[in-house]
Amino acid sequence: MKIWDISRTLSDDLAEWPGDEPFHFRLTRKIAEGKSVNLGAMGMSVHNGTHADARFHFDTNGESIEKAPLEIYLGRAAVVDLTEAFSQSKEKHLITVEDLQPHSEEIAATSRLLVRTGRWSDSTVLQRMSRRGCRKMESNCWGWICRRWTRSILNRCRITMPSPAPGSPSSNRSI
Repeated sequence: MKIWDISRTLSDDLAEWPGDEPFHFRLTRKIAEGKSVNLGAMGMSVHNGTHADARFHFDTNGESIEKAPLEIYLGRAAVVDLTEAFSQSKEKHLITVEDLQPHSEEIAATSRLLVRTGRWSDSTVLQRMSRRGCRKMESNCWGWICRRWTRSILNRCRITMPSPAPGSPSSNRSI
């Protein structure tokens, strides 16, 4: 099996979420300064770059990320490219069932789904800050996806979708 690295490169100019510790790398020992090896240190929030949010991120009583089994992140995945749909409208912020339906068979054949929207092409600039600007799926997408999967990472992990806005009715869903 070929493994594809989909992570964003960590760099000192990577945009961090407001309140998070920005990424920073520095050399602590340098061969150029007479040391026998180059050594480096880095600091950052665990919420920077490419990451998986544990239930604890949204739920004080939720499990933290070290309890998530690694095998849920490795294996075949359906890759749905919605770049064209998202580029045609600056107002499009939600992934819908209608977006996913043409890829139904491919989604059903795997237990992982990656969706590309192309909205965050510059890692140095944080995407729009409103909750509407954060890429997410309409709440009915999760049920639609689960009905197509015979073996699902959602069966092993409880996935929670946070409320769309402070003060709004909760849209948290455990599947």
